[in-house]
Amino acid sequence: MQNVDVQTAQNVSLSVELAGVGSRFFASIIDYATLAAYLITAAPIAGFLFGMSASVQVLVAFPALVYFLAAEALYDGQTVGKHVMGIRVRNLDGTAPSPGAYVIRWLLRPFDILMTTGFVGFVSIVVTQHGQRLGDLAAGTTVVRQRKETEIRDLAYLETPEDHEVTYPQVAVLTDSDIQIARDVLNTLVEEGRSLHTKTLGSRTQEVLAHVMNVQPSESPMDFLRTIVEDYNDVHGGGAAM
Repeated sequence: MQNVDVQTAQNVSLSVELAGVGSRFFASIIDYATLAAYLITAAPIAGFLFGMSASVQVLVAFPALVYFLAAEALYDGQTVGKHVMGIRVRNLDGTAPSPGAYVIRWLLRPFDILMTTGFVGFVSIVVTQHGQRLGDLAAGTTVVRQRKETEIRDLAYLETPEDHEVTYPQVAVLTDSDIQIARDVLNTLVEEGRSLHTKTLGSRTQEVLAHVMNVQPSESPMDFLRTIVEDYNDVHGGGAAM
């Protein structure tokens, strides 16, 4: 799979694994099969109960029309098909898209996918650097593979012990986005080991966040990032907000 480096608002470069054309294609097949099953089931039932007037037809069709928008907005960038294929929609900096970004992707889906039988979307995904269809280009999003379930984020956001002592009270100045970056970099450090790339990534992330906090850490980048995640959880109520 293709990996690209994306730049966060804090000027930290993160490696993101893009979803391939194949996984996106099969996700779409699953989604449209899901919609077909819904329509095949709902239309006869609605017709039997209420008759198939124009208003009933609109009511039956409406969930199918807004399916992609509603699913991605409500389920963190995933439809049924994307969930099955292990992919999700993300901004180019790795964060979750805004509701407006989901709307833009949805509005351009007919031209990307339906009106051109997927040809425009396919070509756009293949030729763009970040694997974006036109809806993604307009919304500033792409589709990425979600990380493996067993990883440090599961440890990083466990509830902080009651006797935890905060090392860096300055974490109060950090945002959720900052901590998301710290968590993602920790994931990368654990998964990819001590390569030159990961060492540079860890050091750069430590440097940026330490500057924001106005502290001078003495521990390794991995220990520093783990500490500020735990401290952030403690300062914000033991991780309950996560």
